[in-house]
Amino acid sequence: MTLEESREVIPMMETMINQIEEQQNLMAEMIQELQERDRQLLFFQEQNQSLKNLNSELRDAGIPSMPLPRPMTIHGMPCDSKSSMS
Repeated sequence: MTLEESREVIPMMETMINQIEEQQNLMAEMIQELQERDRQLLFFQEQNQSLKNLNSELRDAGIPSMPLPRPMTIHGMPCDSKSSMS
């Protein structure tokens, strides 16, 4: 490669490297957001299961309970552990 060719190629390569680094940073942010949503989903699934268990205990003890509300969703995904684990 001649010096002239290097002078043309090196700036293009630097630009490409910068773009790759920006994409990596964006991907890292997206992964963090997905992990946070996963943690929230797990929390809601556990909370939902605890409430179902409590409702069953009340029903077994003969104490009338309120009907279960419609299943919750987060970003269109059900929070019910049974539906997401099957």
